Amino acid sequence: MTGAPGGLRALPVTTAIAAALWLAAPVPRAAAQDVVIYRCVAADGSVMLQNGQRCPKGTREQRRVLEAPRAPAPPPAPAAPPAAAPAAPGTLSAPAPVAAAPAIVELAAAPAPPLHACRTWDGERYYGDSAEPAPRCAPLRTTALDGRSPTAAQACEMRLDTCEPVAKVKEHERRILDLSVRVAKMPRKD
Repeated sequence: MTGAPGGLRALPVTTAIAAALWLAAPVPRAAAQDVVIYRCVAADGSVMLQNGQRCPKGTREQRRVLEAPRAPAPPPAPAAPPAAAPAAPGTLSAPAPVAAAPAIVELAAAPAPPLHACRTWDGERYYGDSAEPAPRCAPLRTTALDGRSPTAAQACEMRLDTCEPVAKVKEHERRILDLSVRVAKMPRKD
């Protein structure tokens, strides 16, 4: 960007266009603290915006007065209930109407998802929600024709895990115990 007269910085063309559109918008003038914005256009066409400071000599000046934002109006006060006329002595007055209590909606508990105890091909045990988990890739050892182990070769055998439904209480308790043991064995991250 080129320097403008008076040591001010020139704005890019897109910013100047946006500023011109902003300055062209109508603004009401009834404000307690107005803000004055000066739009200065230099001889080379560069545009500068200044807050409360007049444009330097040799620039074309446009003055715009903006209204400062006002505080929102306070919310209306709640209307007081009308005062009841006192009852005559010796007569009973009707009880005041009672506001209806909010209705209590009870939601039915969602049924527990099915839980299956599964065992991998290498004997590892885990729990899942599917009776038929996706096949796993069991890595195979690969060798070249000359007996060496190639570094880029890989092979695997697709194996299925065996899963059975978990008995409701006993297996869930065992699962919680297994998980708590795993958490206790985890290294701390301090």
